[in-house]
Amino acid sequence: MGFLDRLFGYRPQSTVDPPEAPAPHEFNCPSCGKLLSVTTEQVVACDTVECPGCRVGIELHPVSPKPIRARKPRKRAAKRTITITISRPDGEGPPSWLSIRGESFRNSDGSERQELIAGCEIGDPVELVREPGNRHDGNAVAVLAGAGQIGYLSRADAAILAPLLDDGLDGDIRIARIHGGTTDKPSLGVIVEAEWDT
Repeated sequence: MGFLDRLFGYRPQSTVDPPEAPAPHEFNCPSCGKLLSVTTEQVVACDTVECPGCRVGIELHPVSPKPIRARKPRKRAAKRTITITISRPDGEGPPSWLSIRGESFRNSDGSERQELIAGCEIGDPVELVREPGNRHDGNAVAVLAGAGQIGYLSRADAAILAPLLDDGLDGDIRIARIHGGTTDKPSLGVIVEAEWDT
């Protein structure tokens, strides 16, 4: 290092490589087929992204590991929106991110699930209750929070967890995300996170 280097505070550049960015989730737009990439943070936050090719809105949902699938919701607004489910690796063991279905239905006791969800907060405890006698799905798992039932586990998650719950699987299950309640998506939805006892 010369005199001028010391005078002007020269510092050698670090040779340490910068940390790599998180690998994105890649999938094809279910409308036009264009390859899109999203981050894990976007998936967990249930963000809605817009395909630059066909301008269709794509709503993201984290679920247990399984192939990516997409479904088109029933027409209820002028804006086209496609819900796409992104697999989120949870490693070995039962899934930790659980999707809820049927949040817009009414319970058998007359209570409205949307009203029950509106009274919930992030971090509230959730109870999973098996319904082996359910005539629609023998693996059905009801999701209870607050004052009543707010929905059911998705069929994919229930198929994995039902036999484990029957064998005594337990854990700390809490609401991780409440989404919706907007003009273009008025219905409230819930994502729960589970820390299973080992």
